[in-house]
Amino acid sequence: MTVAGLLLLSAPVIYSDLSSKKPLTLWLLAGVVVFFWGARANAGEPEYGPLLHKFPLTLDIGTKTEAAGPFYYREDAENCEQWAVPPFVARRYDKKADKLSWDFLWKAATYDRMGPESKFSLLEMFNTSSSLSLDEEGDRHFTIFPLYFQNRSDNPERNYTAVMPFYGTLRNRLFRDEIHWVMFPLYVQTRKRDVVTDNFVAPFFDVRHGDNLSGWQFWPLIGREHKGLTYKTNVVGEVEEIGPHRKSFYLWPFVMNSHTGIGKPEEEKQQTVLPFYYLERSQARDVTTLLWPFFSWTDDRGAGYREWDFPYPFVMVAKGPGKTGGRFWPLYGQAHSKTLATRFVLGPLYRSKELNSENLYRFRWRILYFLYDSLDEENTDTGKKSERRGFTPFYFYTKDFNGNSSLQILAPLEPTLPTSDSLRRCLSPLWSIWRSESNPSAGRTSQSFLWNLYRRDTSSETRKSSFLFGLFRWEKRPERRSLQLFYLPKIKFGGGEPTNVALEPAGHSAP
Repeated sequence: MTVAGLLLLSAPVIYSDLSSKKPLTLWLLAGVVVFFWGARANAGEPEYGPLLHKFPLTLDIGTKTEAAGPFYYREDAENCEQWAVPPFVARRYDKKADKLSWDFLWKAATYDRMGPESKFSLLEMFNTSSSLSLDEEGDRHFTIFPLYFQNRSDNPERNYTAVMPFYGTLRNRLFRDEIHWVMFPLYVQTRKRDVVTDNFVAPFFDVRHGDNLSGWQFWPLIGREHKGLTYKTNVVGEVEEIGPHRKSFYLWPFVMNSHTGIGKPEEEKQQTVLPFYYLERSQARDVTTLLWPFFSWTDDRGAGYREWDFPYPFVMVAKGPGKTGGRFWPLYGQAHSKTLATRFVLGPLYRSKELNSENLYRFRWRILYFLYDSLDEENTDTGKKSERRGFTPFYFYTKDFNGNSSLQILAPLEPTLPTSDSLRRCLSPLWSIWRSESNPSAGRTSQSFLWNLYRRDTSSETRKSSFLFGLFRWEKRPERRSLQLFYLPKIKFGGGEPTNVALEPAGHSAP
C-alpha cells in the first residue's frame, strides 16, 4: 500500500479529530504512517533507536542489536555471542573457551559451564555442580546450605551425604579434608591432613591427635597441644624436618602461649597476656606490645625495618630499607619499601597505593573508598598501559592495554565492582544513559545517548549518525554523503549535484 493510500484511508479519522479539536489521535496516526513508510522505504539495518537499532561492534568484530530501550540486546561477535533481557536474564557463550554463562536477576540465580564442568546456584543456598579431579574422575555436588550436602563421584571413596544437624560426612569442604558429625554440635569429627579432632558440644570441648601430635581444650577456659619432631616430603622429593611445637591458652583469648619450630632456624615464641602485653621472639623478628594493642615496638630483621606504634593505630614511625614511613591517624600517613608505597590523608578521604614489581607498575588512589577510584597500570617490559576511573554514581571509564576504551554515564555500582561481568550484562544497560567506545587499532568509535535515541558510529571509511527514532540520519563515505529526514528518500551528495533517490529500488524492508 502506498503512502497516498494510507493517507486517504486515514482522512476520516484526521478530519474527525480536527473537527473535535482532539489532535492526539491525528499525531499518533501520522507517526505510525510515517514510521512504517520509512521502514518499507529504507534498506539496510534497522536504525530506530531506542525502539530497535542494529549496529557494528566497536571493540570487537560483529554486530549488536538493541530493542525496547535498555530491556533487550543481542550481540554476535567473532568469538562470543550473548543476549539479555535486563535485569531478568542474560546469556553469554564464549566460543574459544567453550564457556557458557546464564544470569537470572543478576546474582539471584547463576549457571556457568566450561567444558565438562558446570555449576548452578540459587541465592547461594541451593547449589549443584559437576567437576573433574586431576585424575579425571567426575564429582557431582548438590547442596541446600546449610541443611543438606551431597556428592556423587566416579570414585566411591569421595561419595558423601550429610543432613544437618542429624548425621553426615563432608569431604574437602569448609576448609577441612573431612568432617563427620552426629547430632551437630554434640559430636563433630574433623580431619585436616594428619590431624584428627573430636569435638564434643563443639566448639567447647575437643581432643585431637595426629602425626606425633596430641592436644585437648575446654574452651574458653583451658587448652593445650604438643607436637614432636615430624617429617614431610617437599615438591622436589626431598625429606624435610618439621620442628616440634607447644601451644596453650587460659581464658582464651586473654592468656596464650605458643612455641613453634623448636630447635630449628624458624623457631618462634609468642606470649600473650591481654590487655597487658604481647611478646613475639624469633631469629628474624621481635615484637613487644604493652597495653595491647596501643604501644608496640617491632624489630623485623628479615624485612629490614624497625617500627614504633604509640599508641596504635594513631601514631606510627617506621625506619629501615624494608619499610620507612609514619602515621598520624586520621590526619596523614605514608609508608614505602622497595616495591610498595602507601599514603592516606584524613582517614578514608584520600588513600593511595603504588606498586613497582619486576614487570608491572600499578598506582591506585581513591577518595572516600569508592566515591572516586582511579587505577593506572603499565607493563614495564612492553610499555603498554591501562586505565580505570570510577566516580560513583556518575561515570565509569576503562582503557585496556590494547588502547581500547569505554565510558559509561551513569554508573552507581561499576566503580565498586569494576570486574563484574554479570553486572555489566544484567544491570549496567538499565542506567547507562551515555556510552562511548573507542578502538584505535581498528579505527572505530561509537557514541550512544538514551539507548540510541542518538547514536554515532565511525570507522576508517564511514561516519553514520541517527537521532530521534531515525527521523534524522547522516552518513558519510569516501565516495559520497547522504542525508535523510523524516524517513523521506535519501539525498546524496558528492560526485556532482545532490541526487534524490526516491526512484531507487528499495532493499529489504526493516522489521
